[in-house]
Amino acid sequence: MNQKTVIASVDLDRKAETTLRRAANLARLCQATLLVVHVVDEFCVESGYSPFVSPSEVRRETARTTDAWLRGLLQHIGVEQAEVSVVTGDLQTQIILLAQERHAAYVVTGQSRWGLLGKLSGLEQRLHSMSPHCQLFGAGTTPTNSSIPGLDMPLRGGA
Repeated sequence: MNQKTVIASVDLDRKAETTLRRAANLARLCQATLLVVHVVDEFCVESGYSPFVSPSEVRRETARTTDAWLRGLLQHIGVEQAEVSVVTGDLQTQIILLAQERHAAYVVTGQSRWGLLGKLSGLEQRLHSMSPHCQLFGAGTTPTNSSIPGLDMPLRGGA
């Protein structure tokens, strides 16, 4: 039997801490593995290209610094057991691929990409069609027009 996984998809912003705390608490309650994911938009990597730095060097350095930032934040909030993954590509596609690969029970996202025109618009339907047993949650209070349920549990330290 596969180990349950909770995927925390985070941006590198001030809301990442709340998302990670809630995802870590959910993983602890479910006795699941926590996988922290940051998806780097391929367009951002390509637009950062210069004649002195190749796109592969930009990808490598972005992954290295993002990984370090996320591990530091996890340490700061007291989460000792978590995997960190920094991937490049389309946000929804990467989340769905990881949810399928890891047989994720839950995906927890922050609020910064929600909304009708946000990068997470339509993710719930796509995720459910590809991984029907995976539930999508938004960390914090969900917008009134969102169908994504909010994961508004207490912010307890550690996991």
